[in-house]
Amino acid sequence: MDDLERALYYMEQHGDLTEQARMGFYWGRALQEEGLHRPALNAFLEAEAQSHEAEDWHLAARVCKEIGILYEEQDDYDSARNWMEKSVKLYQQTNDKRNLGLTWRLWGKEYAALGKLDLALKCMYQADSIISQLGDSTDMSIIYNGIGNVYHMMGNLPKAKAYLYKSIAFDPNNSAPTCSALGRLYLKEDSLEKAEYFLNEAKQPSSNPYTHMELLYHYATLEEKKGNLKAALDTMRKYVDIWDNNIMELRQVDLAEAEAIFNRTRMVTENARLQHQADRRAIIALSSIVLLLTFVVCYQYQIGKQKAKNKQQEQQIEKLEKSVSEKNEELQFQSNQIKSQQKDFLAYLAKVVEKYKSKENEITNLQQRLSERTLQARKEMSNLREEFIKQITLLLQKTSIYQKMQEYLYKATHKKADKKEVHSLSSDDWQEVYTFMDIIYPRLHFRFLQAKLSEKEQQYCYLALFGFSPKDVSVLMHVNSDTPARAYTRICTKLEIKATDKRIAQRLAEIGLSD
Repeated sequence: MDDLERALYYMEQHGDLTEQARMGFYWGRALQEEGLHRPALNAFLEAEAQSHEAEDWHLAARVCKEIGILYEEQDDYDSARNWMEKSVKLYQQTNDKRNLGLTWRLWGKEYAALGKLDLALKCMYQADSIISQLGDSTDMSIIYNGIGNVYHMMGNLPKAKAYLYKSIAFDPNNSAPTCSALGRLYLKEDSLEKAEYFLNEAKQPSSNPYTHMELLYHYATLEEKKGNLKAALDTMRKYVDIWDNNIMELRQVDLAEAEAIFNRTRMVTENARLQHQADRRAIIALSSIVLLLTFVVCYQYQIGKQKAKNKQQEQQIEKLEKSVSEKNEELQFQSNQIKSQQKDFLAYLAKVVEKYKSKENEITNLQQRLSERTLQARKEMSNLREEFIKQITLLLQKTSIYQKMQEYLYKATHKKADKKEVHSLSSDDWQEVYTFMDIIYPRLHFRFLQAKLSEKEQQYCYLALFGFSPKDVSVLMHVNSDTPARAYTRICTKLEIKATDKRIAQRLAEIGLSD
């Protein structure tokens, strides 16, 4: 409290309106927690005025909601409803959907306390439409609790139970108020076992200070219905003692009177401020007249002084004109000399340009010959690369693993009747393939890893490098005949290359041999 009071004093001296309003809001919350309701209301009202003046609508909405809660604690539900309505309208000017939905619920709660149940239900459903979009289970539990209580007050017990059960399902850890409401509902239906169960569940910790107090009343009713009149009387006495103490505290505070006093005080202060502004404007007007007269006298003095200066300036201008005339003659002579030098320079420049054009033609011819030789060299390199890849493919086809794969192909195509003799490549066979490929195309495996090719996609690539057609690959891999073609299209996309089924081996070999 001391720290907040010092901070409030500092902000009143040095902070802007928003900072003052925010600190006043915190100060009011602290006073409210201490049970000092009238000082809290004064702090909130001051913060509300400052936040409106600063056009901080979010802070103004928060302050209005807290004032409404203060009035609700005093059972002044009509005033609480008015302040909740102000809070909703202010939250609608912000992007805070959560607080907007929760404040709609509080507005509906005040209508319910006033007996205007249709309006209360309308507000509750408005809160539900906003909070359900945000998906917070705790907030949904609070909203469904409110809707269930309104239906209970309307006498629609099936709907009341449905919404109260939904409230517990959304937040079972904070369900004490909802369990208390269900216990009261089952008491009304004389379902004593269910009522007792939910009243026991309502004993869990709750942030609502009235939940456990009302629980005593429900337990007294339960004991009465069970025939335990002595227990019912004892429990009711405890409830009445606590309720009387609470009522005595509330009666010591008249918030409506406090708000009226605050408004009158603010009106007096505003009148004093306006009177001070009027006096200040009169002083400013008188000062302006004196300053105007002083300005006129000074202006006349400056005019006379300026005339004397103008005569001196005219004499100086005549001297300058003579000097400028002499300078112009000198510049004319220099200009003639420059023109003759320009003619000589232009003649020399024409010769240089002619030489440059001849050199440029020579360079163009050299570039053309160089381009032709470059194209020829590229073609030769491409032919050499293709021939080199063909030789590598022939070398691969002389390996034992290639012969083994050819044998598998032969068995698969010529011995279809006896399926037991049709083999597939084993893990050792594939290891031998990987070994050959790592030696011949050392960059290829690393490039496959970069492109995130699966192991099966890598196997499709290696079989293509051996020179197998897509049809042969489908037999070796035991897949449909069109599967390799689709796989090669997918592989080209991942490797960011363009190639047909027939050119895929050529492109893979180029990648494997690149630096």
